[in-house]
Amino acid sequence: MDFKSTASTNSATRAVRKRNIEDRKSALKSSRMPLVSTVCCSLALRWRRVTETRPVAPPELITKLDDSTGDPAMESIRTRAIDQFPTVLITLLSIVQALALEFLWDHLHHRPDLYVLSLESLLGWMQITASLVGLILIWLSYASMVMRFRWVPSTLDSMLPFFIGLIQFLMIDLMGPDRFGQWLLVLAVVFATMILGSHHVFRRARKEKSNSEFFDRYAPAVARDFLPHTAVIVFLVSSGGWLWISDAGIWVKLPIIAMALVILLLEIRNAARFWNESMGSQ
Repeated sequence: MDFKSTASTNSATRAVRKRNIEDRKSALKSSRMPLVSTVCCSLALRWRRVTETRPVAPPELITKLDDSTGDPAMESIRTRAIDQFPTVLITLLSIVQALALEFLWDHLHHRPDLYVLSLESLLGWMQITASLVGLILIWLSYASMVMRFRWVPSTLDSMLPFFIGLIQFLMIDLMGPDRFGQWLLVLAVVFATMILGSHHVFRRARKEKSNSEFFDRYAPAVARDFLPHTAVIVFLVSSGGWLWISDAGIWVKLPIIAMALVILLLEIRNAARFWNESMGSQ
């Protein structure tokens, strides 16, 4: 009997403990629910305050934004780049052209054959003149563009002056009657780079409304507009390649360099004409 009473007492004790544990769990769950609700409500109120107090651009600034941008901060960066890039480009190009002129001047001191009266010296002086006209043409093209137009600069705009300087140095280094064909090929690269660089700038400048006074008078360039320049490049490349592999005489080289010099002078004349049209001069 004592054993039976002890077992019943133990089972009753375990039942009471189990009920106590279940009561504590339910109480803990009920106590957590208000805490979770309180945290959620606090976060919701805080988010509402943040969104209501977030700064918004004034309407007059939003109306001035360009169609390609929708953020006032990005528009500020874009405007800063447009305003500062001409100075950066002209400074960089000035350094490159100054080094090229110094290299050209140094070339004169290492060519004693230039000071001997002969057809070879005439060819050398015509090469020097053509190289100098090419340097002036590149400077004139970029200087007139940055003074006339505004455009959003790209990475290519910053890299192109370095490539222009490289091919100018190579062109000056190849001057001479023995490497006349290679010199013509590099001159073709200079001419093509100048045309493609100008077209790249014009395409980006056409997108800016501040340039509409000039571009509204001209339709966008199409393939046939590049036919004259393509013909010049083909002429220089074919002539340079033929003279490189052949043993042509001085009487063949002189007419070719004369035609190249005339082409460069005509390009300067065209640049002056477009400048006068942009300035409204007659």
